[in-house]
Amino acid sequence: MIEITTIGAGGGSIARVDAGGLLQVGPESAGSRPGEVCYGAGNRRPTLTDAHLVLGRINAARPIGGALTRDRNGVAGVGRGMSRILPARTQYEASVPLVIVGAGAAGLVAALAAKAEGMAPLVLERDKVPRGSTSLSAGLVPAAETRWQRAAGIEDTPGQFAADIMSKADGLPDPDAVASVTEAVGPALEWLADAHGFEFSVITDFRYPGHSALRMHGLPSRSGGELIDRLREAVERQEIDLLTDAHVVSLHATHDGRITGLTLRRPDGTEAEIGCGALILACNGYGGARNLVGRHIPSLADAPYFGHPGNQGDALLWGEALGAATRDLSGHQGHGSIAHPARAFSDQVESPDRK
Repeated sequence: MIEITTIGAGGGSIARVDAGGLLQVGPESAGSRPGEVCYGAGNRRPTLTDAHLVLGRINAARPIGGALTRDRNGVAGVGRGMSRILPARTQYEASVPLVIVGAGAAGLVAALAAKAEGMAPLVLERDKVPRGSTSLSAGLVPAAETRWQRAAGIEDTPGQFAADIMSKADGLPDPDAVASVTEAVGPALEWLADAHGFEFSVITDFRYPGHSALRMHGLPSRSGGELIDRLREAVERQEIDLLTDAHVVSLHATHDGRITGLTLRRPDGTEAEIGCGALILACNGYGGARNLVGRHIPSLADAPYFGHPGNQGDALLWGEALGAATRDLSGHQGHGSIAHPARAFSDQVESPDRK
């Protein structure tokens, strides 16, 4: 009788960076279902097999068992997600109570709301000038039971708004999440009008497809450019710190996933680390990351993308690297026509934007 002790790691062993910054492989495994990322069955964390594919040790042109995906870029993207989470630092040269990543409409509204509650947020924007997806839109916001609707004699309620969303999406969304949005958006628009002078009005000659009431609101020019400009001006008046050309590349977290800070990169390649007490990710969806679109919405894998190039799925990759659960990542709204090469559109495939 021979006693044999073996130590091994199968192809499904998951790789990760621990709180000390060291690479660890296993003991957690993706198992056989869903298995390695390169089999395209749902796992989103990098395994040994995925690493061998990226390094070229497995030939993607000759799939193992006929089932190996050929999307090396997609697998590499998962690996980058692992490196995006760095160990928490013991101290930072500068720390702020709240950092908001992204200076689009969501990020700037969050900054104004935080300031109204007595916080001092710092907004970080990867572009030279905050524009993003908001500036490419018509700047219209659907909201129910607003004072502008009442003035126009339009009957509407948040419940009716929620019912329209559920019907349009075939009942798939989380009804509680839908209700939280439809109940909050109207008061948010009125707060922007009262606190910051936004001149919203309801559009009375256009009903958005799937909506049972006239509820689209916009500023006088009906443009996303005006909306983002007005938000940026409001942030400046409130003396909220807004740092542009600041691309956040990594988050810092403790072993239990608590965010303590981040690393940002400047256009010249220099980096800085900032500590934070809280973090808001307002960096949109993944529409600009073709590998993620192909993974979550295969039917649109080759569709032309005319959204903002910064929509690379950063928040999604960070969340997955931290072990966060995801849902409804295939949700999107498709439109038909694009005026090319002028990049103007009446309809388009909108950037997926999921939490």
